[in-house]
Amino acid sequence: MLHQNDIVFANRPLLTVAKYVDYNHTTLASAPYGDHWRNLRRLSTLEILSSNRLNKFLGIRRDEIKNFLNKLYQVSSKDFGKVELRPMFSELTFNTIMHMITGKPYCETNEARHFREIIREVFKFAETSYPGDFLPILQWIDYQGSLKKLKVLSKRTDVLLQGLIDGQRNDKAGNTMISHLLSLQESQPEYYTDEIIKGLIMNIILETLRLCPAAPLLLPHLSNNECSIGGYVVPKNTMLLVNAWAIHRDSQMWDDALKFKPERFEMVKLRAIAAVLAIRTWQEGLSRDGSCQQGFRVCFGLYDSVF
Repeated sequence: MLHQNDIVFANRPLLTVAKYVDYNHTTLASAPYGDHWRNLRRLSTLEILSSNRLNKFLGIRRDEIKNFLNKLYQVSSKDFGKVELRPMFSELTFNTIMHMITGKPYCETNEARHFREIIREVFKFAETSYPGDFLPILQWIDYQGSLKKLKVLSKRTDVLLQGLIDGQRNDKAGNTMISHLLSLQESQPEYYTDEIIKGLIMNIILETLRLCPAAPLLLPHLSNNECSIGGYVVPKNTMLLVNAWAIHRDSQMWDDALKFKPERFEMVKLRAIAAVLAIRTWQEGLSRDGSCQQGFRVCFGLYDSVF
């Protein structure tokens, strides 16, 4: 569906949660398709999440894995111990990405706990639909107090992210994601404002912490023009919601869809590499082949996740 109508559904709906949490729809995840979004994508792919940039953080990833293994050892060094790995892996991911962004460990600090609390609240809003987006009259009366809660969350998030930026503004020799973004700000201060940098930081954190999937629906798409899907005419400005949870359990797409069969993915690596090569061919102006996660809104970390 998205493969055939890629450019039509490259846009994003202007959702209320993105207005407050994503700096008025200016982040990579929520920005409308256009020059600003293309520039953010280029910045993320080439400047922040390129293979060369990520390789510079190899020491950080190695240190965080050592800390993780030490925690496991402390639990079972004297006797067998029961360990719940899911929260520990989540903590490892969070600590690693924050260490790369800020240049300092975030393990078991008050700031880290505060940040995790904010992220949980952001996911809580992002995973549910706000009725006011579909019935605007509900925004006038602030139905269920959602707007008030979003404004409070937006302020808390902004204060925390601004603190991360201010803490590194004078560190010219730092090797962090923030310091690199601040160096770009010096060359183009009118574009790389603190709001743009804070939006990028939050997007990197949230995208890293998404889990398999974090929500049943993918981020919504919005049609730029009228198109045809499955024989149905879809009008312009139609919101498209993709149910990833249902797709992963569709018996027409998977053999024994509800069974745990890791071996089904033995060939996925080769398919993923082929998909990346297809995307690169498309970017050079030639033909392409893709899936629902490819195209104009493809994950900007796809190349690194595959290779």
